[in-house]
Amino acid sequence: MLPPGSIIDAAVADAALHRAEAATALHDRRRAWTQALSALFVTQRRFLSDFDDPWVEQRCEELAYGHRRALACYAEACLQLGPPSWPVPIAAPAR
Repeated sequence: MLPPGSIIDAAVADAALHRAEAATALHDRRRAWTQALSALFVTQRRFLSDFDDPWVEQRCEELAYGHRRALACYAEACLQLGPPSWPVPIAAPAR
C-alpha cells in the first residue's frame, strides 16, 4: 500500500493524455503539445520491467496504446504550431 499523497505516474499520464486529446479536439495547440509531452515522458518508460506476470503485460500494452495516442496528439500539435518562430541555427555542412 502506498502512503497518503503518493503520486502514481501512470495515473498522471492518463490524465495528461485525456487533456492532450481534449486540447487537440479544441485546436488548443500549445496545451495539446505540453500535455502530450507529459504523457509521453511517462509512457516511454517500461512498466515494472523486472516482472513478466500477465497483469503486468496487460498494463504494458495499455501504456503502449496510450503512448501511441500521445504521439498522435504531439504530432498534430507540432504540425499546427509549425516551425519555431525564433531563428534556428543551421549546422555547417560536414567537410
